[in-house]
Amino acid sequence: MQAFSKKACTQNIADAAPKFNTGVLEKDTVNFSQSVKKALYPFTDSTTQVPKHHKINGYNSNIRYALNRLEKGQPLDEEDKWALNVAEKLDESFQKLPLLEDDFVFYRGRSEHPVIKRFNEDFHIIEAANTGDIVVPDKAYSYGAFKKELAEHWSGGLDKNMMFEIHVPKGVKISRNMEHGGEVVFPKGAEYRLISKEKDSRGVLNVVLEYILPKN
Repeated sequence: MQAFSKKACTQNIADAAPKFNTGVLEKDTVNFSQSVKKALYPFTDSTTQVPKHHKINGYNSNIRYALNRLEKGQPLDEEDKWALNVAEKLDESFQKLPLLEDDFVFYRGRSEHPVIKRFNEDFHIIEAANTGDIVVPDKAYSYGAFKKELAEHWSGGLDKNMMFEIHVPKGVKISRNMEHGGEVVFPKGAEYRLISKEKDSRGVLNVVLEYILPKN
């Protein structure tokens, strides 16, 4: 068996790892604490998640569709009104959540849908954005993971793929629990600052975002 030095192995692993080009803005616009993190992942219990945390994914498509019709001034049918009512109640639940206790990084994997084009709006938004722009990748409620390994399950499609690295400052209200080893749901229409975007050797578009604290 061929022997490998510890130094060589370490270097090979480092070379193979995806390189996120964080902090590339000319001026530092990212206000993250430089102190040592109190915990790798946020605290979770029954109070840190909205009651319908798990079910939101089933509502998202209807909510996005209804919001698009509302923005275009198109007439709303009963299903649209139902979806908007669900969103209103979800927004109320998010407002009751405790504040995130520290700065954390979460991950969201995305694969382009090969057939339903309206499911790919976030790809178009990120591709058109410039570094430093404020973007809203999802008008509804986006899911994220505590661990990148979990998020990668949703960024392994045959065509375009994206991996979001989302820096979230303390003091925000996001739904979080320990489903799937740690999961978050961001508020409807959350805003982010685009810090960087670049493709890795696999063709995955790695996107670094800073979550913007809502004004109210």
